[in-house]
Amino acid sequence: MPAGLVAVSRVLRALGHREIRLKLHPGYGRAYYQAVSDQFGLGLEIVEAGLVPDHLAWADLVVGPVESGAMVEAWAIGRPYLPLIPRPHAIDLGVLGPLPVLHDAEDLRRMLVERPPLDRAAIVEHFCAGGLEPGRASTRFWERVA
Repeated sequence: MPAGLVAVSRVLRALGHREIRLKLHPGYGRAYYQAVSDQFGLGLEIVEAGLVPDHLAWADLVVGPVESGAMVEAWAIGRPYLPLIPRPHAIDLGVLGPLPVLHDAEDLRRMLVERPPLDRAAIVEHFCAGGLEPGRASTRFWERVA
């Protein structure tokens, strides 16, 4: 985690992002992440408190783990959520549908520099729409549970 946090923070800074907020789940150890930020000169604002929608409204974009509930919330309100899935992993990338997948800070840099079009409506529909259409995340979930 610290190596990825450092690399992602440095990429964001290099691309001109002046304010970087790290939102932790309560109890994740703010002191530890503050020490990492201080040791590597990242200048992160590290917060545990506050509602996720308030933090998303503040953000221009969100980078985080693919399994975060904030991913769907961010896309639903129009904030790009760029999920990091470090290698190696056992995640079936097919379940992510049209969601862009980043494996490291270099993928993030490339995504932010090249700015490929991201289909917000397709992403939200893939994760949130009802029904059991083939390929949709909800369908894949129920296929695996059954």
